[in-house]
Order: sequence, then C-alpha cells, then structure tokens
Amino acid sequence: MRGEPGDARTIAWGLTNRGRFPVRVREVQIDWDPEAAAKPIWVVGAMSYTGHLVTGSVQDNPYDENSYILVPVADLVVPPERESRRTDSSPYSRTFSSAESYGLIARYSFDGSGISSLGRVTIRYTYLGLPLTAQRHFEVDE
Repeated sequence: MRGEPGDARTIAWGLTNRGRFPVRVREVQIDWDPEAAAKPIWVVGAMSYTGHLVTGSVQDNPYDENSYILVPVADLVVPPERESRRTDSSPYSRTFSSAESYGLIARYSFDGSGISSLGRVTIRYTYLGLPLTAQRHFEVDE
C-alpha cells in the first residue's frame, strides 16, 4: 500500500475459533517491514451482529458504527465457531457469544513516503487458561 506522510489507512483481520472453548485475546502487536514507512496508531477488537464480516464492513466503510462494535483488545473473547451462530440478534441479547463475526481492526499512518505492504501480526491469547501466541505474516494490496 502506497502512502504519503500524514496518510492513514485501516486494515482488518477476521478471527475464527475452531476450538471447543472460548479464546481470550490478551494483546495484539503489528510489525511492519523495517523499511516500511507505516506505523501502527491503534488496534481494537470488533464484533459484528449484522451478518456482515468484520473485514468486509471495514473495507466498505471503516467508520460505520452500525456494522460492528469495537472493544478493547484485552476484552475480546471469541467463542467456538458453532456457539457464535445464534438467531436472536436483538440489542438486548447481544453478548460476546451472540456476535456473528469477530476480528481485529488496526489503523496506521505513514511517517514518510513509501510502500508498506509486508508485515506481521502477533496475537497473544489464552485458551483454557494457557497463554499462547499466534503469528501471521500479511501483505496489503493496493
């Protein structure tokens, strides 16, 4: 992704828990290529109750508060995939386990001109009380 000084961009990752028990996200760290001009501003957790994927909602309109709810990363709990599918989506029954889509949304800015396309996201989480870490490399398309 190409940027100029002062530009800001938003990126999102979907989260799916294919395990049998809830996953509690503890910390998220984004590392860009050392040559990159981009620096993270913030990272938050997101939950969608509308049937839209968090990643798709961010791409369509990153500021549409009706598509997803933002929560601090340390408060994000992702239930097992089968438990997160519920039919009652009234505002009064919204809980972590009733969301239809989960994800992480990051906002970053450019300190200088350049292309920032390669990076790594590190997610520290607990599963059954055990501290675990997942790392994924990513590439941002123009």
